[in-house]
Formats: sequence, C-alpha cells, structure tokens
Amino acid sequence: MVIGMRLYENEAKRIFEKEDISIPRQYGLICRAEDLTEMQGSLEFPMMMKSLVLIGGRGKAGGIKKTTGLEEAVVMAGDMLGKEIRGYKVEMLMLEEAVEEKVAFVPGTAFYADGRGHDALRLTFATCPTDMIDEGIRRLGNAIARRTEKAA
Repeated sequence: MVIGMRLYENEAKRIFEKEDISIPRQYGLICRAEDLTEMQGSLEFPMMMKSLVLIGGRGKAGGIKKTTGLEEAVVMAGDMLGKEIRGYKVEMLMLEEAVEEKVAFVPGTAFYADGRGHDALRLTFATCPTDMIDEGIRRLGNAIARRTEKAA
C-alpha cells in the first residue's frame, strides 16, 4: 500500500534540515506584506519569496519571485498574497536566501544511514549535454566557495 503525503515546501525543508541536508537559509513566513518591514533586520537581499500552496507550477503562475530590496519585496508580497494559483489561495509566503548559482547538490550524509558521507555530495546530470555539465560544475564550485566563506 502506498501512502501519500502532502507537505508545504517549508515543512519539507524542515525535514531536510533535520536530516542534515543542505537547504537555502530560511528567513521565515509571512501572512501580510507589512510583516517584511518588521523583519527587515534579519533579511538579506536578493531573497526569494515563495507562495505556500499545495500544488505544483507555482513559479510559472507567478508564485515564486526573487526580490532585490525591501521596498520591492513589500510590493511583491502584496501582489502575491491573496492571489489564486490553480485553485489554491495564497495565504502565506516563505522567505529564503536566493541561490545565485542556480545549481543544487545534496550532501553525501543524506545517502548513508550510518552517518558516513561527510566528504561526499550527490549530483544528477544524466540527461544534460556536456556543455551544461561543465557550466554546472563551475556554478557548483562557486556555490561551495560561497557557503564555505559564510561558514568561516
């Protein structure tokens, strides 16, 4: 028997974080555009604002936006909150670090039940042309360097 589970993105990311899987820095959740002003000291730009709805296709429907500053974020949040995406009303936005490199990787520890894998990571590139793999590796290097600098 297959049991399905539907999670909001922030809930799934909490599970990833608990399992030591790297995720972009989370700034919080908002229900009103004005909440951004109250959080301004803890936000870093550029930042992603993501509609929390239990449906795919949020990005193409305008439910995921990158913002470069507080004033722009307040306006965008006002436009996004209350909007309907494929029949689901947007009542909450998740705020997170913008991943500039547009490349994703999973630390190796996520693939070992015994705690190994701290010196490994997992990439998927099976269906990409060689030039895209080369560009992805370049971006990955930049992403790792940026995270290493922040951790130091």
